[in-house]
Amino acid sequence: MKTGKLIVLISFFTILILDISMNSFASAHNDEDCLGHDILARQYESMASDMQDRIKEQMEILEVLNRKPHFSFFEANGRNLKNYVANKIRGCESAATAYLDKAAYHQTMASQDLMSDHAAEAEQTGHH
Repeated sequence: MKTGKLIVLISFFTILILDISMNSFASAHNDEDCLGHDILARQYESMASDMQDRIKEQMEILEVLNRKPHFSFFEANGRNLKNYVANKIRGCESAATAYLDKAAYHQTMASQDLMSDHAAEAEQTGHH
C-alpha cells in the first residue's frame, strides 16, 4: 500500500512540475518578439530535453506499476493509474516533438537572419 501511495505522490509532483514549466513557457512565448530566434531555438531545445527526462521518469513509474502484484489497490485503480501514466508519456512525447519542431524553425529563422545581415553588410561595403 505504501508503494501505491508513493507512486501516486510521485505522479502528482511530476504533474505539478509539468504545469509550472508550461506556465513559464507561456510567459516566455509572449516575449517572443523581444528575443532572437537563436535564443528561442535554445529554449525550445531545452524544453524538449526536459520533456525527454520526464518521459524517462514516467517510463520508470510505469515499469514499477507493471512489476507489482495485483494488490487490492491495483485491482480497481491500477488500470486507471497505468492508463494515466501512459497518457502522460504520450503527452510528453507530443510536447517534445512540438518543441523540437519549433526549435528547428527558429534555427532556420536565425540562419536566415544571419544570411540577410551578411548580405546587407556586403551591400553597404560594396562587396557583392
